[in-house]
Amino acid sequence: MRRTRNLRVGAASIISALAVALMLAPAAPASAAPSASADQYRFEVTVVNKSVTRGVVQYGERLASCGSPSSTVECGISVTRSATRKIGVSAGVGVAFVAGQLGISSAKTESISVRCTGKPTRTHRYVVAYAVSDAWSYTVRTKKYDYYSGKLVSTTNSKQWAYDPKGFHCGLSSSGA
Repeated sequence: MRRTRNLRVGAASIISALAVALMLAPAAPASAAPSASADQYRFEVTVVNKSVTRGVVQYGERLASCGSPSSTVECGISVTRSATRKIGVSAGVGVAFVAGQLGISSAKTESISVRCTGKPTRTHRYVVAYAVSDAWSYTVRTKKYDYYSGKLVSTTNSKQWAYDPKGFHCGLSSSGA
């Protein structure tokens, strides 16, 4: 009986010692060779080669119009409209990041107060207000590095454009809004 008790105490001591050793031992890597998953890489994203052209009329974005298909009477526009802000991005890069790099708002629209007056002609019977934007050209550059060695694996350049609304332009058109 005494011998069984000593074996139990001895076994308990060995188990306790093993538990302590396992808690203090450094963790073994999950696998000997790292997998080709995304966590093996580190990404660096920058916006480079930025240039801006100010005051570009966006003829594809009519804010308002007035006139008639059968009249050439002077008309006026006095309204507030939302102009669309367009910001190009590449995979994995958000609009807010690119907007911050360009120093522009990331909001989808900009409120524009429009005031136009004009006299339509026989060929151009409508007075139209078009959005005017700052047109940005830039490159989103993504560099992919091996997480463990720090070596550059690849570089991707994506040419993009952004249109930041700043105002309006009044003109004549042969078709209404």
